[in-house]
Amino acid sequence: MRDIPTEEIDKLQRHSSMLSALLNASTDSIYIKDHRCRFVIVNHTKAQHLGLPVDQIIGKTDHDFLPQDEAQQAFENDVRVITTGQPIELEEELTRPNGSSVWNSVKKAPWRDGEGEIIGMFGITRDITIRKKYEQYILDMLTIATHDIRNPLVSMGMTLKLLMRGSFGPIDHSVKATLEDLYSRNLRLERIVSDYLCKASLQNVHMPSKDTIDLREDVIDPVLDECADLIAKKHITIDNRLKSIPGHSVLIKANRVWIMIVYRTLINNAIKFGGEGCEISFGREDHEYEYVFNVWDSGPGVPAEKREKIFDKFESTGSTGLGLPISRDLIEKHGGKLWYEHTSGGHPNFKFSLPK
Repeated sequence: MRDIPTEEIDKLQRHSSMLSALLNASTDSIYIKDHRCRFVIVNHTKAQHLGLPVDQIIGKTDHDFLPQDEAQQAFENDVRVITTGQPIELEEELTRPNGSSVWNSVKKAPWRDGEGEIIGMFGITRDITIRKKYEQYILDMLTIATHDIRNPLVSMGMTLKLLMRGSFGPIDHSVKATLEDLYSRNLRLERIVSDYLCKASLQNVHMPSKDTIDLREDVIDPVLDECADLIAKKHITIDNRLKSIPGHSVLIKANRVWIMIVYRTLINNAIKFGGEGCEISFGREDHEYEYVFNVWDSGPGVPAEKREKIFDKFESTGSTGLGLPISRDLIEKHGGKLWYEHTSGGHPNFKFSLPK
């Protein structure tokens, strides 16, 4: 083995010194782990957050510093990066050794040697606790505002309905037509407010109370009523080709507003992407411990490369890209799952489960 020239040693030391200065000047936690998820490099910020000197961190894993459930989640994310070679970005809440709770924005990527082989991973963690507090404050204000707005809208809707029925005296045809238009507009506004109220409440740890609701009467029929004009305009057919939801009561334990948002999203997507004259069908499967529901349409399916991305925020084209991610979150908070299936005929089929 040849001796390394002095000038090469000096060059390596300078590079090492510059790298160390760069790492330790960062206010973000920066670290590198080997293929067994053991720390091999940590900067000063990471050491400060763990409350230990650097030499007491090297060679150890997150299980030596974090609560076991949090350490296990970090370990699984590390392994995912190392085994797939794909970087990940996420936000997570962690408990530091001093007991304080913080929110972090985390980026992890594979560490490769000179030949391209993955030998570990590196991560950058940024404390976003203050930002999350501001976000929660804004969400709380949004929740309060939408809740306060929704109540008078509901009251107005009930009054308009009574007027249309003639409860306050007879009305002529032109007045009734005007009232029906006002009621329809009020209903759409109430739906928008309810959506915002639900989206704000998604950030809460605890989901709102579940009630026993009739899926067809309380959820599907009202959503179809909302979409009736568009369904008629696009000549869409609601058929029963799959395991149809029966006409009689289908009672489930769920939050009505949340499930309405899920069906509204799936039905609106079917109308939007199914195309002129498409068919839409709703289904239900009764399993031992859960129900599985679906919304199918005869339009073109989702391309293979986009089937998982459609559940990522802002990935949709021609919309906000929030409908499906929010719907999946709503179903998961109920204890179920929402997923996409590509049928043999090449048509889209969205399915979700709800525990009994």
